[in-house]
Amino acid sequence: MQNNGNFAENPNDLFPIIEHEGVHVVDSRLIAEALGVNHSDWFRNIILKHQNKIEAKFGALRFENGVLKHKSYQGSTRIRYAFLTEDQALFIATLSKNTEEVIDLKASLVLSFSKMRKELENNDLAVLQKTVHELFQLVLANQQTTNMHIGHLQRAVIDACKDIQSLKGQIEFTAQWLEEVNKMVEELTKFYGLPVECFVYVFFNPKNQFYKIGRSHHVGTRKKNFETVQNGLQLVFAIPTRSYKEAVSLEKTLQNRFIDQHQFGEWYLLHQHDLQYLKVMQEANRADIIKG
Repeated sequence: MQNNGNFAENPNDLFPIIEHEGVHVVDSRLIAEALGVNHSDWFRNIILKHQNKIEAKFGALRFENGVLKHKSYQGSTRIRYAFLTEDQALFIATLSKNTEEVIDLKASLVLSFSKMRKELENNDLAVLQKTVHELFQLVLANQQTTNMHIGHLQRAVIDACKDIQSLKGQIEFTAQWLEEVNKMVEELTKFYGLPVECFVYVFFNPKNQFYKIGRSHHVGTRKKNFETVQNGLQLVFAIPTRSYKEAVSLEKTLQNRFIDQHQFGEWYLLHQHDLQYLKVMQEANRADIIKG
């Protein structure tokens, strides 16, 4: 994740925006180079001098230690630098007088983060399209049911899949549609009742941004027990199963799927497409239990 020297010499170039600890940031060394100033002096006189105000308004700064290569001679120096969020970088840019270099810097920062957001939106749309397709396939597996409500749900999924080709980036529409599917399944759950024996749950800890994957007969009680040592814990998913054995198997399957994102114990670092996958699995299990 670290950029070690050889930075762009043209201050009008777009900055490389990287992901660091789950946040998109820009390297402070690149900003100093775009301004044509010594990074160590600029870092000390701007970032460290105004650190308290920056962190009070825009969150904690992410400091790193690295190497800065010198252009004037063969050698390098170890320096301290920072990974800056969009808000932090733009605020810091306002602390300098509006010279041509500073104006170019501000424009490059705005364009760089804007380009990054557009790329993320395109990636999110691709993930949503895949999620809708997976949900469509799961619902088709239940096509033998004669229940009128399940049939209505299948038709809604088929119609949405036909429309997905014409959405062209309308992520909000897809999100609303998924919410409607969830409401349909919840209505069916209330109507028929579920023979649920055990749940596989996913808790979220907003303090460290990690997710816990476990199983329990009583998710609400389990959440209260955890809250005695971890306040603010949120229940994100509760996937129903017909037996304790099935819950054990599903829990192990999910933990194996996310093994590369394991942090400690039963805690994992999950991304947006992982949450979409878990949402699809939750709704599919509900629909399958209602059918059975």
